[in-house]
Amino acid sequence: MNSPQMIVDATPAPSARDTLGIVWRRGWAFIVVLALCLGVTALVTKYMPKEWSPQASLLVQPQPPGLAGADQNTRDAVQMESPATEMQLLQTDQIAARSLDWAQRNSNGLAVPTLSTKRFLKILDVENPQGTQLITISVTYGDPQVATLLTNAVAHAFLQYKRELVDEYATSAINNLAQRVAVAKEKYAQALAAETRFKEKYGLTDIGAQQLALLGAYNNLSESIRQLETKIAGEQQTYSLYKQQLAAENDAIVKNRTVIDPDTISQDQQQYNAAVQQLQQDRLKYTPLYPGIIPNDEARVKMAKEKLDRDLAAIVNSKIPSLNNHTQLQQNYRLALVTLLADQKQLAQATEQQASIADKLKTLPLLYEQYQKLEQNLDSAQGVYKQLKNSLDSAYANRAAAQPNIQIAQLATVPSDPSSPVIWRNYAFGALIGVVLGIATMLLLEQNDSRVRSLKIARRMLPGPVIGTLPRISGAQMRALQAGEAVGPIAEAYSLARANLALALRDISHEDLGGSQVVMVTSALPGEGKSITVTSLARSAARAGKRVILVNADLRHPSINQIFRTNEKIGLAEVLIGAVSAEDALVSSDTPYLTILHSGTPDRNPSDLLALPTMAELIAYLRKEADLILIDTPPCSVVADALVLAPLCDCILQVVSLDMADQVTTLETAEALRAAEPKKLLFFINRSDTRTARNYHSYYYYSQNGKSARNGHTPEKDKPAVPSLAPETNASEEIALPQEEEGSNQ
Repeated sequence: MNSPQMIVDATPAPSARDTLGIVWRRGWAFIVVLALCLGVTALVTKYMPKEWSPQASLLVQPQPPGLAGADQNTRDAVQMESPATEMQLLQTDQIAARSLDWAQRNSNGLAVPTLSTKRFLKILDVENPQGTQLITISVTYGDPQVATLLTNAVAHAFLQYKRELVDEYATSAINNLAQRVAVAKEKYAQALAAETRFKEKYGLTDIGAQQLALLGAYNNLSESIRQLETKIAGEQQTYSLYKQQLAAENDAIVKNRTVIDPDTISQDQQQYNAAVQQLQQDRLKYTPLYPGIIPNDEARVKMAKEKLDRDLAAIVNSKIPSLNNHTQLQQNYRLALVTLLADQKQLAQATEQQASIADKLKTLPLLYEQYQKLEQNLDSAQGVYKQLKNSLDSAYANRAAAQPNIQIAQLATVPSDPSSPVIWRNYAFGALIGVVLGIATMLLLEQNDSRVRSLKIARRMLPGPVIGTLPRISGAQMRALQAGEAVGPIAEAYSLARANLALALRDISHEDLGGSQVVMVTSALPGEGKSITVTSLARSAARAGKRVILVNADLRHPSINQIFRTNEKIGLAEVLIGAVSAEDALVSSDTPYLTILHSGTPDRNPSDLLALPTMAELIAYLRKEADLILIDTPPCSVVADALVLAPLCDCILQVVSLDMADQVTTLETAEALRAAEPKKLLFFINRSDTRTARNYHSYYYYSQNGKSARNGHTPEKDKPAVPSLAPETNASEEIALPQEEEGSNQ
């Protein structure tokens, strides 16, 4: 048989109906994402500031004027460049900084924002109309007057830059010399700063006084280290003594397996008095019609008395350790440990300080040698800087006049209409993002959801017959079902499942044990409805005249007491350990012919308790007392209790809840149960969607007044179809329901 993962992967590609199911289940996610995107778009559009984009023009001239009489170097510096090159220059950080500075100086009282060059370049747009020598400049901003000022600032700043560029090339020699002066000045400043930092870092004043101070500190630390080492040696002895005493005390507690605690005697006395009081009340309350009750109470009184006597004897025994002495010894041990660790840390710090002082004493002579080298570098850098500065002061010359190849063709004027936002474009973009994200969210949610969604999928994947289905029910219907008062399609669903279960078990008979069968009911996950299913099947079988025993083997989270509204404390756990007999633990229920063995109170791991040999003996005894034994067990994917009981049962009924059960987990649970080799492995489906079959199901509903409900007058609307069970089925067969019921519950 294929593995569970292979079975899931073998699912056919989604059909049109499956696609509609996905849209039906996940359409809310699409709507939420789309609405969220549109809402964000509306919010962004509402609060998006308006922006204006005025425009100015620059003309790139083929031959710059004013070069008559200029030398060749100047002519080369201002030679004509293409509009593409000028556009690249306009979008540099240098021009952006110049433009911002020009705008600040020429604002005329207008509040100019403080922008970084990167931010300014983002709002600057430079274009070259095709086939022209024009360059258009536009700055987008939220204030039309500020946008106009910034646009014109770019034009003026770029024109000024081009003029300075001509002057720069004409005086390249002066600039080169100025750069050398700047470098020399920087080197001089660096040498001076290095000397200052070195003196401040090492505090170079009087080497003799510094050395004597370091030696005194070193000797003081040496004395402190010797004192700490002596102190730590004594603390280690105290710590070792407390550690040995505590170990001996712990060994005594382990060997005696008890410790003297006065509170235990008080609790034992209270338990004994309560048991005696309960025995007196039972003697007055119970009659001979309830045999076996009084002896059990007398046994509890005897057990409480024996425990009280043992604890009193332990108080008298002087070899048993005292709880108070043990607590005081632990406190002394922790105090000694904390003191020892603190002194050890202090010793480590003192040792580290002593080593640092020793290093300083070794390196002190070398510091003065390094300081002398820094002084030599400072004198050399100062001499070079003074020489270059004098040369620069005498190197200035007249600059030749020249005009750049850029002229302002048109300055920007204040626009009347904003350029953004564009509302229709924002909403179209938001809707597109919403549709894409919505579809992606739907597919992602569906891809990550491997739950069993429909009865059709459940039938295809389950490796065994389905004996019945229960439609989705309301809270009121669930309360009625727990109270055993369900009618209409709910009651008929369990009656149908009970009949199919009887057909499936008719070839399983134990003649030597009265022909009774044991059915274990479990599920893959908690919350799939196994307990209410086994309770309803037990009530249905009992109403049909069968002697039924319902065993609550879910010792971890028992719910039978809650369903039957009882508070039985004694049950299966006490029977398995031999505290009570099975006959005394069985109690009657609110349904005739239905007897219940509650879970009881386990004193150990439930899996270990159910694995005791007494469990097999108990089932053998129950076979003689009833026609059908139903066992409620915990979910298989959580604990191993059900797998422990599986070999003792004739049939296993796995409850699967649609829209909750995971496909892989459900199939893995079924495979684990099949490994126990039961004679039958059956399935019951909860939360089934049977809307398509409601028209003809209502014809045979049984009403509370004992008459058939016909012509649409039914107590309930939803009713599962009657499945047919073949006389012989195997693990690969399934109980077929009518085709109308197989619609998936999308």
